[in-house]
Amino acid sequence: MLAAALYSAEWTRSNYDFERRVQNRAAAIARSVDDAALALRAAQLLLQSSPGLGETQYRDFVAPLVAPYTYLHALLFYRFVPDEERPAYEARRASEWPGFRIRERSGGGFVPALRRPRYLALDMAVPRSRHVLIQGYDI
Repeated sequence: MLAAALYSAEWTRSNYDFERRVQNRAAAIARSVDDAALALRAAQLLLQSSPGLGETQYRDFVAPLVAPYTYLHALLFYRFVPDEERPAYEARRASEWPGFRIRERSGGGFVPALRRPRYLALDMAVPRSRHVLIQGYDI
């Protein structure tokens, strides 16, 4: 009888410890996601308030916001580009990203996007080094 009572008390304590660790971990994850969402919101507000923002300024602002969150691989900004603005947009972006073109997937790689009324192209990426291959990708 004593053994059963000790077993039950130990199981209850162990179960309580486990539940407490799970709750602490869940709270830490929720805080981390909330913090990352604040960083994303700050980047969004910067873009809304600075329509002529260049990639260098965007990167300088966003890089420290993203750095603490190792689970974020990148912060990507996609821009809507009407077809009639495509040549000027590609020329402007090529000044910062040499060889920049609005591209789409074809086969095993990327090719210049076919003509269509509007594109949603990868405009800026932080960190940039990981995303050179998908620059201009039209989703």
